[in-house]
Amino acid sequence: MGERGQEGVHSGYDMGLPIHRLGAQMTRSRRTGMNPVIFLLLAVLLGVAGQMVMKTGMTQVGALNALNLRALVRMFSNPYVVLGIFCYALSSIVYLVALSRLPLSFAYPMVGLGYVVVVFLSWLILKEPVSPARWIGVLLICGGAFLIGR
Repeated sequence: MGERGQEGVHSGYDMGLPIHRLGAQMTRSRRTGMNPVIFLLLAVLLGVAGQMVMKTGMTQVGALNALNLRALVRMFSNPYVVLGIFCYALSSIVYLVALSRLPLSFAYPMVGLGYVVVVFLSWLILKEPVSPARWIGVLLICGGAFLIGR
């Protein structure tokens, strides 16, 4: 039996350990053969890819003044929007695999690193302006993820 009588929860990993020791115990998942943190990182990257591709598609679609059938057809006929939604959905599935092996208190805050990557890529690729206050926010998110991961 797993922790608190729940069969299979965290599969015997001691989730009370600091992450640097937790990683040593989570070298490979029995079901997937991979470290669950790899799944978490993949989920974050797929989510970021989905956001970037959806933004590219919505830039092509143009600004929407209302959400009606015509707008929905415009959105869902754009291949970038559809690809972005697919990436985002796949991200959710991969995240569930990670979540089955990691504590929520660790996994969910790490998803916040996706915000960091989106801000950076939006600035770099989409040429969006990023204010100093946003960059400070990015640093705070990184600091928070570091503290949670310890």
